[in-house]
Amino acid sequence: MRDKRMREAIQTFAPYVFPEPKEGEPDELIGSYILEGSKPDINIVNYVFNFENNRDLEKMNRLTGCIEDEILGFLPENGKMILDKTFIVSTTDFSYEEYKDSPFKFLKRIGFPREEWEKVHKVKIVRSVIMSPYLTPDYVDENYVERFIKYLREEIIKHSEQILMIFKGLK
Repeated sequence: MRDKRMREAIQTFAPYVFPEPKEGEPDELIGSYILEGSKPDINIVNYVFNFENNRDLEKMNRLTGCIEDEILGFLPENGKMILDKTFIVSTTDFSYEEYKDSPFKFLKRIGFPREEWEKVHKVKIVRSVIMSPYLTPDYVDENYVERFIKYLREEIIKHSEQILMIFKGLK
């Protein structure tokens, strides 16, 4: 009983990190228990995936969602464990309802016109939380950023058929 009270005391729930599960998804939270101050060198990197020269926001959102679903996300199935994943990320939607026009500043910087934002009013964001400031070969034996990019390239090639369908507007 004491353990349960301790967990509840240090549990942090944020809707942008722990959204309600979609139908059929497991109701599991990852990382909801923390001690304040336990993550001081933490870095959060937000990004999207897009096709070169694409200015169709819905298409970019579908591509980002596909890469998250097929490559970077985690759904426990067939006895797979979360620790089997090479990398784990989370996603969120920055929508007009929650953030008003703030996401448009980001979209504008990456070349999207206001008309696209007005039409869709949502951008899907991938979020990587990096818990170590020691990511470069100066501190460790391998460069984790290069490893992540290499992993993404390999996985995107494996899923190129699905990605091509999004590019052509068939998915």
